[in-house]
Amino acid sequence: MKKIIKYSFFLGFIIMGYSCQKQETSTEFNWAYPLAGDWTVKVDDGSSQTDPFFMTIYNAANGNDSIWIEEAGYWTFKAKASVNMKDKTFQTTEYNSYPDSKSNDLVTIKNSKLVGNDSIYFEVEFGSDAGKIYKYAGHRKISYEEYNTH
Repeated sequence: MKKIIKYSFFLGFIIMGYSCQKQETSTEFNWAYPLAGDWTVKVDDGSSQTDPFFMTIYNAANGNDSIWIEEAGYWTFKAKASVNMKDKTFQTTEYNSYPDSKSNDLVTIKNSKLVGNDSIYFEVEFGSDAGKIYKYAGHRKISYEEYNTH
């Protein structure tokens, strides 16, 4: 009986020791990260710059080749853009702004780039203001790591 009690304590200590070990965790990101997220941006139209406002980029439902860019702070548009995750770039040519946006305008996005994972830049041309380039630049509203801690 004493042997059984001794082995039970020994087994209990092993189990407690194993359960107290720090477990490795990994963060699983959406395929569109780091492009996807909430962004604080300003728009420069060549003569003036807007106050900061929020916009959102998120993955499209079909495959890993496109994202939605939704902006309701300046021009108000929603456009689908092809994405190159290796280069962290996206673009679209004369996309008919999604019907539920206010502008319902043709949107061309080019010269996009992501600097690090938290700064963004891209240029937009609208069909109703052809030839004029609007430069969007900003940073992630909060980092992905901060978002996951709330």
